Amino acid sequence: MARLFVTSINLNKNELQNARIQNLSSAPSTPVSGQIYYDTSTNILYFYNGTSWIPASGSAEVIQDEINNTLQAGEGIDLTYNDGAGTLTIDAEVATHANLGVASFNDTDFTVTAGAVTLNAERVEDIVGGMVSTNTETLISVSYDDTNGKLNFAATDQFAASTTSNLAEGTNLYYTAERVQDEISTAIVAGTGLDSTYNDGAGTLTLDIDSTVTTNSGTQTLTNKTLGASTTLGANLDAGTYKITNLGAPTNSTDAATKAYVDAVSEGLHVHAAARAYSASNIDLSTALEAGDSIDGVTLVAGDRVLVNGQSTQSQNGIYVVQASGAAVRAADFDTATEIASGDFIFVSSGTAYGNTGWVQTLKPATIGTDPISFTQFSGAGTYTAGAGLTLNGTVFSADVTPTSGNPSLINTGGAIEVKTDTTRGLSVDANGLGVNAGTGLAFSSGALTFASGYGVRKYSTDLGDAAATSYTVTHSLGTKDVTVHIYENGSPYSQIEADVEHTTNNTVTVKFATAPSSNQYRVVIVG
Repeated sequence: MARLFVTSINLNKNELQNARIQNLSSAPSTPVSGQIYYDTSTNILYFYNGTSWIPASGSAEVIQDEINNTLQAGEGIDLTYNDGAGTLTIDAEVATHANLGVASFNDTDFTVTAGAVTLNAERVEDIVGGMVSTNTETLISVSYDDTNGKLNFAATDQFAASTTSNLAEGTNLYYTAERVQDEISTAIVAGTGLDSTYNDGAGTLTLDIDSTVTTNSGTQTLTNKTLGASTTLGANLDAGTYKITNLGAPTNSTDAATKAYVDAVSEGLHVHAAARAYSASNIDLSTALEAGDSIDGVTLVAGDRVLVNGQSTQSQNGIYVVQASGAAVRAADFDTATEIASGDFIFVSSGTAYGNTGWVQTLKPATIGTDPISFTQFSGAGTYTAGAGLTLNGTVFSADVTPTSGNPSLINTGGAIEVKTDTTRGLSVDANGLGVNAGTGLAFSSGALTFASGYGVRKYSTDLGDAAATSYTVTHSLGTKDVTVHIYENGSPYSQIEADVEHTTNNTVTVKFATAPSSNQYRVVIVG
């Protein structure tokens, strides 16, 4: 990468030896007056005069190029420059247009009379013939007779005349009956459960109900039956080792029962279907349980069950079902007093704090919405075990500060863990906490530990540039002129640049640029 200079280089009248001008295959962009480059494609040295690139030599080739660059083709004129022969050919331009249908013209297409150039009649006819084409929307066909220069228009065979087969001037045209029938047949498509049959000869389209359906026992004939709210099986239902899921709670003696219901009955307990989330704090039941809301880290969807147990008005507690929008509703198994008894319990399946927990209802309300409802946790997420760095004694956890090797850096004083300090090595503890004692060469300044004057390597850095000045005074406060100053671009690729730097005082340097840099364009780093 070339070193970037942002100030002029003064050789102090010394020679620039063995130098090479920048080699480019084309002129550089955004040049300034006096800029030079060597064109490797023409082997010519160019300089920029503030308006255009000028060759630094006056050879015939250069003069020819200058003439070519100076002459501009006007309206109706073409210029062709032969760089090898050094010739410039000027021709009258023959305009063409894509809509004329003409790829190119030649001399035979034109007649020159009294200085006027006109197209020949044959060529005009060809142009008109090429411009007119068949219109697919009106179904008109077009043919061009090049011999007599005429265009022939005719209706396609999908039209019929009103009174005659010959299409005389002023005759009305109609779609044929077959054409209309074909359009209707194409437009009507048989949907699910329908078959369509089109008889092109008779011009008829027949729609029939698909008379067969597929069942587990094969293809059956469809008869007039109505599917109601319930369906009576005509034979035993074989689930094939699969489960019947999403059963409701049984109410009649012949209803299918869920496993939770059977387990509760067998144990003499009343288990409610699990809730997906648990609300431990007071919420607005009219808006806080809508689809998309979050409870204990769970994003709710419509139909989710939520155990609400943190309402400031305890009669609002209970089991609710999330709605797509609006207020949640009480669950059907927990919305009447007859369904609720002390000892009812429910599990919560998800949540950051309350996932996999179990809750038992401890109050028996007489009226839902009036009497308080409260749940008490009776199970957690599982058996607790002590992880790395912890010990478990019964139900009490304590921190283990004994390292696997070496000396301990922490002390367990019985209820508090403290950092061991070695006051002989510069550390101390007071009311403010652990601190470092400043030794030789160190000092505290504004609450920070720093090197004292004359000790250590210190650094100061800041951004430079405001688009208004070319000279900037940088106050580094390092207390010496013996500093090193580096400047680099404050954006990709962060190249280091060269500028004028003056070591002005023990605490400042002055950085100068040839042109004012933009806002915070550069960053200066001072080490001393």
